[in-house]
Amino acid sequence: MLLVISQPDTPGQTSIPHATAEVNEVIQTVTTAAWPESNLQHFDRGGATIDRVSTALNSCSWVHFACHAMQDTKDGMKSAFALHDGRLKLSVIAAKRLPSARFAFLSTCQSASGLEDSPGEAMHLSAGMQFAGFSSVIATMTSIRDEDAPIVAKHTYAYLLRNGLDNTDLTEAAAALSYAVSQLRKDPAVTLERWAPFVYYGI
Repeated sequence: MLLVISQPDTPGQTSIPHATAEVNEVIQTVTTAAWPESNLQHFDRGGATIDRVSTALNSCSWVHFACHAMQDTKDGMKSAFALHDGRLKLSVIAAKRLPSARFAFLSTCQSASGLEDSPGEAMHLSAGMQFAGFSSVIATMTSIRDEDAPIVAKHTYAYLLRNGLDNTDLTEAAAALSYAVSQLRKDPAVTLERWAPFVYYGI
């Protein structure tokens, strides 16, 4: 199952309106590649609650977060995804063991930044997703521009699924991200600070 979470208007956070366009690009791309609609779950705005997302993670193989995230620089386990009714903390995710988990795209700010005292330590959201079972994770080192996320997401999924769902090879996820970033960089207005934050962890 592909689980998609979008929060363009999270209570208490600044609006990220391009999150809607981003998930629309993701859903359109995967359905074009013959991803079954019955195997696709999308939680948006008020539907993206802590309980619903946490429960759905137990059975998904791919997950895409398009929302705010908070990195706790003192205690990485308190880092969290900002959902409609609060924070889904890293401690909750890392405690899970997800046998179906394969690929996670964390289109959030700072989902791969380390601790303040030990910036090299891998105590961040992407590490928590890997610990829970997602062997391939795309994340961000710093804040990203809202309008850049749909472009990177669209081209990442298009590359991964270019030969159809049945022929998808997640060992190509790093190449997929590299291709997506190259598409973003075609715009001469896109500076280093806009494309460099996107990173890949995994096989």
